[in-house]
Amino acid sequence: MTDAELTESLWELEGQRTKNGRPMDIHRTAALNAVLASVKRSDGCTFVFEGRHYNRPIGGFSDWKDKLDAITGKSVAPWTLHDLRRTGTSLMQRLGIAFEVREACCNHTIKGVAGTYNRYAYAAEKRHAFEALAAEIDRIVSCRELSNVVPLTKPAA
Repeated sequence: MTDAELTESLWELEGQRTKNGRPMDIHRTAALNAVLASVKRSDGCTFVFEGRHYNRPIGGFSDWKDKLDAITGKSVAPWTLHDLRRTGTSLMQRLGIAFEVREACCNHTIKGVAGTYNRYAYAAEKRHAFEALAAEIDRIVSCRELSNVVPLTKPAA
């Protein structure tokens, strides 16, 4: 994520930065804005989440996964970053977000005749879906109304 991709209300990705080569707009929820506001930034760095080296994007996610496994004393396998997309889409389904809107939130194209004729961008619907998803994630993470959430903790030494 770079500063140039951020507007007041959107994270705007150009096609060369997406999996399918199509531009994508992601609504900036209050939760996302809180994360962005909390990030410590290096002067002159164009990346919101700077990597290990000055003005380079964040990376090394497999190393972080290994550290998470070590901290919790468990292998959180076979979890991958792609599971975040799967989980987000599944949560949106549970929240009643329409299939077409979920697909638009993932920047997927609709195949067949429906995709040929339906060129609607779903901007307002995506905004609602991302807001609903952020609220649901907050509810889950805060453990409100859930009795089966087990926090990951460091094992006793």
